[in-house]
Amino acid sequence: LIKLWFPNRIIGTATGIYSTGVFVGGTLALAVTIPLVYPIFGNWRGVYFFWGAIVIVIAVIWWVLVREPVAPDKNNTGTIQAANLKSSFLAVIKDKNIWILAIFFALAANVTFYIVTGWFPAFFAEKGFSTESAGVLTSITTFAGIPAVFLVPFASDKFGLRKPFLWISSLIAAAAFVAVIFSPFIADTIIMAILGITLTATYVMSLFLPLELIKRQDLAGTASGLIISIGYIGGAAGPLIAGYLKDVTGTLKPSLIMLAAIMVISMVLAFILPETGSRKAGPGKLDSGK
Repeated sequence: LIKLWFPNRIIGTATGIYSTGVFVGGTLALAVTIPLVYPIFGNWRGVYFFWGAIVIVIAVIWWVLVREPVAPDKNNTGTIQAANLKSSFLAVIKDKNIWILAIFFALAANVTFYIVTGWFPAFFAEKGFSTESAGVLTSITTFAGIPAVFLVPFASDKFGLRKPFLWISSLIAAAAFVAVIFSPFIADTIIMAILGITLTATYVMSLFLPLELIKRQDLAGTASGLIISIGYIGGAAGPLIAGYLKDVTGTLKPSLIMLAAIMVISMVLAFILPETGSRKAGPGKLDSGK
């Protein structure tokens, strides 16, 4: 939808806006469900009815107010012929840049994020913090990521560059994963904020880059779907690997070293990707789909 509704020079900003909604909505639900929503109903079923009703209302508003996007080809009726489906999919999976971005998204945005949110409370408890402090420290990544999810793509559009936001974020995150092993409480707070910003940057940038990397505009949805599917395989595998390492070694520190190594690998992948920003592409090229 972003590809069809907005010119390429601002797809980063547009992606940042809707992604901000994802982060704000998730954080808001976690913040208000137990203290505000649950007491109204007194049971978990009422909580699901409450949020489900909101979803229905938003779906109706979307259906009534949002315009249908115009297909890139005016002669396109919107129907994908079965004969073209296979060739379209093959065109996407043969694009090496899509695979590079998919691996980057899996490693830098998903393995890291789900290990942080799933295992860092236990890691901070291992460092000697209380359960409450460990939970608060881990939540800092989400709160720090909320402004970053909009500001990073916006800055990327303004500078007209994509790759620096990928490799610099990866490099800083790698250093942060090593530093948090040895840091005191005050430094942990800062480090978790840094991780929130950098991991959010890798996540949100990965969402709109396939729209620029894919050569055919009509395959943007297929390319994005492939990248997200592979990416969330990393999200499922990451916490399992961290848990296995903890079982074997008795500590989560090896997982921190693994995360640092993953971000170094991600930095290399970011260097391999072509620059797709407007400064590199030149005036007029991005809006023409080239």
